[in-house]
Amino acid sequence: MRSTSFKVMKGVLVLVMLIPAVALANEHLGYSYATVTPTTVAPGDTITVEFEYTVYIDTSSTLPPYSLWEIRLDAGFSRVDENQILIPPLIEGHPYRNTPGEHTFYVNVDVTIPETTEDGQHTLEIYSCPWSYQSAHYGMWYTQPDTGLPITITVGQLDSDGDGLSDDDELNIYGTDPEDPDTDDDGLWDGTEVEMAAGSGCPDPLNPDSDGDTLLDGAEVALGTNPCVADSDGDGIPDNIDPYPLNPEGTEGYIEEELRSEADFILTIDLNLFTGPNNNANKGRRGSLSNRANAAANQVANANYQEAVDILFSLLDRVDGVEPPKDWMLDSSPERVALEIDLMVMIELLGYYL
Repeated sequence: MRSTSFKVMKGVLVLVMLIPAVALANEHLGYSYATVTPTTVAPGDTITVEFEYTVYIDTSSTLPPYSLWEIRLDAGFSRVDENQILIPPLIEGHPYRNTPGEHTFYVNVDVTIPETTEDGQHTLEIYSCPWSYQSAHYGMWYTQPDTGLPITITVGQLDSDGDGLSDDDELNIYGTDPEDPDTDDDGLWDGTEVEMAAGSGCPDPLNPDSDGDTLLDGAEVALGTNPCVADSDGDGIPDNIDPYPLNPEGTEGYIEEELRSEADFILTIDLNLFTGPNNNANKGRRGSLSNRANAAANQVANANYQEAVDILFSLLDRVDGVEPPKDWMLDSSPERVALEIDLMVMIELLGYYL
């Protein structure tokens, strides 16, 4: 049976592993695999190192019956002295001590990253030494590593995309992309949305429209509306269509003003765009449409919203491109299309007051 131990001194993380009797002719034949879990840690955290290796044992040598294995952090290939590594007593009774040939070993050990390790990427190296011995004259351990296996680990809170969230948190907590600062492409960086949410889950860095009002979260922040409330001013009109999304008293006045502007606009439309038999008839139709827009504005001013909607529908019937009744303007006219769209918006806004 083998045993393992480790010690951290002078910035070197060292794992010592006792394996069967070896000799100067011993040879390290290679690693099958090596993994470190997790690969992103904080100083003082514990990681699990797993690897499998194969060695060739030659029992003809008179060297001591053990071999040295080390795990070093940013140490590189170097000779280590007794202040940097501890060697347990010899294991005379190891089952492979006198068994020549190839032997494969599996190592699974927990290792603590030193508290003094600085944030950033570091190299964790697994070194093997098929033979080692202690000099009676100098009282030092001499090791001769014949191979090193480097694995990159990240210590600290790495933030690859600079969005204010660590890569580890993005992957394991929020589900966002650590390589994309704005995972949902809503104009707000992932870290900004998490900070704004303050644990509430809204705004959501994975949902570009957290409140479902068809406005991107980033656009709402730019406008000053609340990306987590579809109706920021609480007037019953969603932010995406509210002309004054931050003023619950402003929409009624806006509708009245828009309808009076619409009435003036209608009077500027060329008579040739109307479908009457002559200019006199076209003038009458144009005047009628303008009067209806003004009448709807008067009803809004008096808070008679249903009456205003009824008047606007009678106006819309004459410019919506659908028959019956017969339209009073040419279907291909851009002015007709613009008037139709404006009327539909006013009717929708008034619908929130009904």
